[in-house]
Amino acid sequence: MATYSNRFTKFGNKTKTQIDALSASYTLEQGDNVYNTDINKEEYWTGTNWINDDCVEVVNNAGATLSVGQLVGIDNGLPAATQATVELADTFLDNFHIGVVYRGGINGAKVIVACKGYYKVKFTAATASVTRQHIAQLGIVLSEASSTGSKVGGTASIGVIAESFAVMPADRLVNCWINAAEAF
Repeated sequence: MATYSNRFTKFGNKTKTQIDALSASYTLEQGDNVYNTDINKEEYWTGTNWINDDCVEVVNNAGATLSVGQLVGIDNGLPAATQATVELADTFLDNFHIGVVYRGGINGAKVIVACKGYYKVKFTAATASVTRQHIAQLGIVLSEASSTGSKVGGTASIGVIAESFAVMPADRLVNCWINAAEAF
């Protein structure tokens, strides 16, 4: 398997945990880059967060801290906002769903939301198991996904489940190929 050359990145190859720790150890400049070995993508420092080409940086307007894997949508209650803001995706009929939180933060902070690609998605507690290649969809629980139980998509489809679990992991985070558009 080919290994990405870190020759053109300032910080070389690092895991997400190592990348998130860089801001504590270095004075970062906007545009600094590193190769994320967890997702096999180059990431760039925006001045506040590390981001890649699958993601957008938006302001958390959910009224609570956003964490990895939560489903979010555009906050359409702030049409005059000067920055894009997001809120928790509230039902399986949420037409403004844009993706999953990749790097979370407190209310009012900038967060990173993955709009496409291979990322962890948080499933509802009622989802007992998942099967690879089945469709993930917005769940009936605030900001969490559920499985359609089939390879057929429909309203509120968010992606394809990329791994199988007979028993869900304790954190209920499951890798999925996500797509913000209902294309499944």
